[in-house]
Amino acid sequence: MTSQFGQDQYVLELLRLTKGCNSQQPGFIVEAGAASPTHVSNALLFLEKGYSLRLIEGDKRMAREWSNISGDIELLEVFIPYTSRGMDSTLGAFEDLPVDFDALFLDINGGEYQLLEGMRDFRPKVICFEYDNAYPPNINFVPSFFGYSPETGQASSSAFHKMLAAKRYYFVKAFFQDHIYVSEDFLRIILAAQPDFQYGTSHYLKNAHQALYFPAAVLSNQKEGEGHAGVSFYLDKIRALANDGFRSEAAQMYSFILTHAMNVNSSIDNTRSTSYCSQFREALSKMIDEYCYLINPLL
Repeated sequence: MTSQFGQDQYVLELLRLTKGCNSQQPGFIVEAGAASPTHVSNALLFLEKGYSLRLIEGDKRMAREWSNISGDIELLEVFIPYTSRGMDSTLGAFEDLPVDFDALFLDINGGEYQLLEGMRDFRPKVICFEYDNAYPPNINFVPSFFGYSPETGQASSSAFHKMLAAKRYYFVKAFFQDHIYVSEDFLRIILAAQPDFQYGTSHYLKNAHQALYFPAAVLSNQKEGEGHAGVSFYLDKIRALANDGFRSEAAQMYSFILTHAMNVNSSIDNTRSTSYCSQFREALSKMIDEYCYLINPLL
């Protein structure tokens, strides 16, 4: 396992379940945002198992590191264009890539939703993508900004779920920051091999929330001297919703975080320093001053 939370091993087991790891025809794995093979890589495990890698990485330093790795690897040293057909145009540069290649790993810190929504020419069996796990399941949010933005450039879990369901992709697994979906055709193959395999919307509703940030922990467990950081983290999310015109969702998010913050407010005195508590309460007061209007029916 070389991925951050075991996503690579899970996808590998899905592929093994349906065709075995010693297939006569080696499969293709695409990682967009391939980063470094020496740090956190979703693709490296598959290379070790005989798969062909097709990688996309625009950072020249990290891209060069792949030149030291042996195997069937083709790397595009490009950034995916932030256009509606950007994913198709980039994947199309790999001349031997099948339409239904085995797996796509997508983690480029912004724009994942729009790129997947616009993908028409390719239909990978498995898609593993990064989403913004700060938003609870009731927040259906797609940022208006389409581009690189680790802070506000990723859509919420539920927004991805609705979009991929419309494309006949089915939820199968939630990881911290990543979701895994499978195509309708590939799901049929999985179910033939394992009839009790869990998938779909009911499975999503029961399990996806477990991979989200837990606000009380975020608010109370920041580094000493950064008691404001947890509130500031969520304040950015509320601001993104409000600025993009999602007022109802911003109000829900504000109420959700405020409830957790008030619970934390009564408990951190016994666990954190005086300065931490002071920083936390100052940041909380700022959040209330800035966004209390969201739940005031007179405003």
